Amino acid sequence: KDFGQFATYVKVVTERYQGLIDSYDVWNEPWGTSFWSMGWDEAKKEWKRSPTASEDYTKLQQAAFASAKAVDRKLTILGFNTYGSQGGRDWTADQLKFGALPACDAFCYHHYSSAYNGYPGDDVEKALDYATEPVVQAKGRVPMPVWMTEGSPTTYQLNNGFYHFTEPGQATDDNWEIGNRLCRYMVSLLSHNVARFFLYTMHGHGPYKPAVWEWTVLVEDNGTLHPSGVAHAHCAWLLEDTQYVKVIEPAQGVYAYLFAGQGRAVAV
Repeated sequence: KDFGQFATYVKVVTERYQGLIDSYDVWNEPWGTSFWSMGWDEAKKEWKRSPTASEDYTKLQQAAFASAKAVDRKLTILGFNTYGSQGGRDWTADQLKFGALPACDAFCYHHYSSAYNGYPGDDVEKALDYATEPVVQAKGRVPMPVWMTEGSPTTYQLNNGFYHFTEPGQATDDNWEIGNRLCRYMVSLLSHNVARFFLYTMHGHGPYKPAVWEWTVLVEDNGTLHPSGVAHAHCAWLLEDTQYVKVIEPAQGVYAYLFAGQGRAVAV
């Protein structure tokens, strides 16, 4: 309702955490009604959507960007806050039209994948194309780093089983399957030059629940490391200090993603 008040809020936060926090995302999922609505429509039993939601969010991002940069030019301010589907493509196009591109240092999007990844044209590639296409069409490429700021390939797959404890009937996870999906997802993101990606979530554990919780990743419901966390760590260790080079097909339907570092190479 008042962009000036929000700009003041950004100023206070960025000043307070200067030197501690160097990157900020502006809002969360403004393309939906869960976080960007005008209140509750009692008659329709749904959240009300502003007819100018896209333009309103662009103005909020612009106000946040100007305010944060006035505090510290070195801060990284994320923009667009889109997602990997047709709706995300439309949101990105609107943000571009209303002037979001000059008001951010990195382009960010969300993507949850239930598919196997790790091949040309996979779900990761399709989602990234959806999210960025309007910018690529207008500029030839995305002229800034791309961050995937929320996503997971293991949604609804981690049970509550206590890995090192006795809890009959709960440790039912297919740990190889979950680790496999996780590494495929990460390698595909790296192969498309996604600069940073953030898995959701490691803070959703809590009171013990008798069923799978949707968003858990890397940890079990009591907060202990899930075996897929070991897969994540090992994949990161193998690829640390390397850059993606290319993907080859040594046999039909088999793809090798090649990474190179100083004096060494890795094929996934």
